[in-house]
Amino acid sequence: MKKLIALVLALVCVLGLVGCSPMDNVPSLEAAKEYSNDDFNEHFKGVNREGLIEVWGEPTESLTVENADMWDVDDESAVLIYWKDNSKYRYATIRPVEYHGEYVEDKSVLIISKDSNLEAVDITEHYSSGSIILVTNWALAQQVQDMLSLTVQTTFSVDDAAILFYKTESGAPGLSTIGGNSADWNAEIDEMIATAKGRQ
Repeated sequence: MKKLIALVLALVCVLGLVGCSPMDNVPSLEAAKEYSNDDFNEHFKGVNREGLIEVWGEPTESLTVENADMWDVDDESAVLIYWKDNSKYRYATIRPVEYHGEYVEDKSVLIISKDSNLEAVDITEHYSSGSIILVTNWALAQQVQDMLSLTVQTTFSVDDAAILFYKTESGAPGLSTIGGNSADWNAEIDEMIATAKGRQ
């Protein structure tokens, strides 16, 4: 009888360990769109890249410089997961995929959302002419800033969801950012652009 009890206890312990996989806490991609930073840190602790790809599928884009992967949730938002060197979860954020707001057809707003949009000549000419540059990736914003050779340099981080570069009415460089997570990126970016245009 003692052997039977010991066997049952051992089985319970083994099954308990099996049920403790970090992947058990991973939400659906759609549910993750609503997560705060604290939610991500709670539910993604111990998650690795390979396991997440099994659950969510292949990422829409892999950002090798940032050691991150991006999964589009819909045509407005994406989940970015940043990895440690050992491919374990480090940080996550929700970011705009593409801007579809009021100024999307405005030729005075140059929109940069991918590496392929980083044309130094276009960016510098656009900025020099007094137009606005909208960047929806913090790492790309760092590269745009370097291209513009601005006197005052700003350090951007994963918390910066959208960044504007523009010249104010006096010709001085202007910079605006929005961060955090948002239920309506287009509206927030529209407001930021309208404010910048009011300063030109």
